[in-house]
Amino acid sequence: MWDNHRLLNQIATALYLAAAAAIVYALGMAAIRSPAFALRDVEITGDTAHVSRAQAQALAARELHGTFFTLELEQASATFERLAWVRLARVRRVWPDRLHVTLEEHVPLARWHDKALVNLQGEVFQAVSDARLPTLAGPEGTSAEMARHYAAFRDMLAAVGRTPVEVRLSVRRAWQVTLDDGQVLELGRQDLMPRMARFVAAYRTIVARVPPGARIDLRYENGFAIRQPGLRWGEQPA
Repeated sequence: MWDNHRLLNQIATALYLAAAAAIVYALGMAAIRSPAFALRDVEITGDTAHVSRAQAQALAARELHGTFFTLELEQASATFERLAWVRLARVRRVWPDRLHVTLEEHVPLARWHDKALVNLQGEVFQAVSDARLPTLAGPEGTSAEMARHYAAFRDMLAAVGRTPVEVRLSVRRAWQVTLDDGQVLELGRQDLMPRMARFVAAYRTIVARVPPGARIDLRYENGFAIRQPGLRWGEQPA
């Protein structure tokens, strides 16, 4: 091999190229880590009612590390999403030294077991709110399903001027809805919307005259049963 000058020249050329590539790589890495490419501004946009731009910018100054080229955008997004009320954070680079962050907040739909909140997408999140919100209570992992059913119940009941203030789902998949006048609707485990429609259809002629706080069992095929508060079995309503 040592007598093969052509092969030796090829090996030498390859080594020179490898060394040059290593030098270029090292210089490039040094350049992108250089203070010359430091991030100097973070622009915060989005319709935010609970998160101030000053709060988000302070978080960026405290938590985000790296230059324009080295900052991990996914990690930056996750950092902003740790803020209470922030549902999504979209982060992009703006040449030469700026980050643009668009924040999307949770919009609360209901409370979850009085210990958290549920947003319009049915996602549970931790935040503090003084707003008057209905309560959803069900097994873990059912918040999205309950949010969809709550919205459907709310829309149907609006036709008769009633509002659901609490929706419960048992571990046996039985649904119960409490209305703003205290009436409790037992919907059972199936045919939820037809049963609710039956209640709405009979509301003005029958249910509207029932005292507040009554329990209305809709788990019948063609009707429902009403139990007035304080009435014992065998007694006739006044």
